[in-house]
Amino acid sequence: MKNVILFLVFTVLLTGCISQKVFRYEAEPQAISDPLMNANVVVLPFADKRGNDNTDSRGITLIPLMFWGSQNFDVPEKAKWTVSDNQWLFLGGHRVAHHHKKANKKIAKWNPREDIARATADELSAANVFSKTYFGKSMRGSDLILQGIINSSNYYGMFNTYGVSLLSPVFWVLGAPVTINNNTLDITFQLKNRTGTVMWERNYRKKGSTFSSIYYISEDFKFNDLLKDILLEATEDIRAALSHMDAPAPAPVQPRADDDLQGEIPSEEQGEGLGEPDLDELLQGIDATEEEKKALGDILNDLEEE
Repeated sequence: MKNVILFLVFTVLLTGCISQKVFRYEAEPQAISDPLMNANVVVLPFADKRGNDNTDSRGITLIPLMFWGSQNFDVPEKAKWTVSDNQWLFLGGHRVAHHHKKANKKIAKWNPREDIARATADELSAANVFSKTYFGKSMRGSDLILQGIINSSNYYGMFNTYGVSLLSPVFWVLGAPVTINNNTLDITFQLKNRTGTVMWERNYRKKGSTFSSIYYISEDFKFNDLLKDILLEATEDIRAALSHMDAPAPAPVQPRADDDLQGEIPSEEQGEGLGEPDLDELLQGIDATEEEKKALGDILNDLEEE
């Protein structure tokens, strides 16, 4: 009986290794319709407003009358998903421990700020919502800016022992769930113009739950599916919002240095306002006596009258 219990415990712990916690996203097929708005839209890296509480309390299941232990990860890509490597070596040998380390490395590669932003750009581009949608880290050259805020990507997992601690495999054999996992993805989107004015904003919150038994191991990392649901809904909402908006003015093109003007020629209108020089001013600049200047002035006045 002891060996059976140890084997079942090992099988359950192995589910954390077998379940691949990897972020993958595939956009929908490319739409053949014309873009809804003629605008270049850059999707910037999302802001991260998640909590920082990563706790693992599964150890309390060793205490009788404790029905479950839990894992609560606000930042799942930084979490330690299983027990220590030494325990993995003891339970399953070097091969199991090695596979466990590889699984942790895969989840550590998830970068929500950029991965979710890139997925958003891919989905909107495939849907032909705008003439061009792309991921970037600068708004230069874009007509509109799409930003996002990751409010939550919480992973909450329950390890069920039904209050009997090490005797819990008795329930597992009968088909009772060993683990129950809940994923929550909460994102706020903002579409802005170049001046920073928010043109459209909406929040989306999706949840997914799975369970595993000794007969069935489910995928407990559901953020791929949750993001797909959010982006498909957001795409339709943006389409609806754009039907009431005018296309933005094209982004200004920065002039090249060799295009700058070195000087400016006055126009005819500007030249008309210059006026003719005054006769007294001209006479003051002549090197002559006052009598000579007066005589010259009389001659010029007579010529002008003629």
